[in-house]
Amino acid sequence: MITSVECSQCGNMAWLGREDGSLHEFNLQSGKHRKTFEIKSENSENAENAHAGPITGIGCQMLQVALITVGLDKFLKVWRIKSGKFLEKIQLEERAEKMCFQRTTNLAAVSLANFSIVIVDCTEHPLTISRVLAGHGAEITAMAWSSDTRWLATAAMTGVVRVWDIPTAQLVEQFKTPSISTSIGFRYIIIL
Repeated sequence: MITSVECSQCGNMAWLGREDGSLHEFNLQSGKHRKTFEIKSENSENAENAHAGPITGIGCQMLQVALITVGLDKFLKVWRIKSGKFLEKIQLEERAEKMCFQRTTNLAAVSLANFSIVIVDCTEHPLTISRVLAGHGAEITAMAWSSDTRWLATAAMTGVVRVWDIPTAQLVEQFKTPSISTSIGFRYIIIL
């Protein structure tokens, strides 16, 4: 079963994460399978799946140099897109339930099983957790970045939507909806 999908900015490639932890690249124009991302051991011909369990989020950097993945195995991993080579990983405190990746800044918002959100800076080596946002009382159902990456909106199973200021890691707004939000986004209105 497919558990996560990401499309390249140009629309030519798609990456599919599966329940078994495997990660695959497809060409959308031809429909052909291009590669499988695996962790290869230096001393063995055997290869491991990208994650040890379901992949719950995939993000592609703007210039399509690296692919970022998270899974229920508590790891965020980085892969070289061209070669499929595993580059690095960072262990998270809890299972990664979902991820919202911002391509222009290479920031990954990862919701964890303890209802917190970690912001991981995927710009340089080593990967770093730059912020932790806590306060939701139930599973995160949706996340969205503002276009300037200053704010992150999050929604939870409680019906509460929160807006976080990322530079300060502070909550700037919250409200309750009559039903559970499964998708959220930002809309800007310009008054002239």
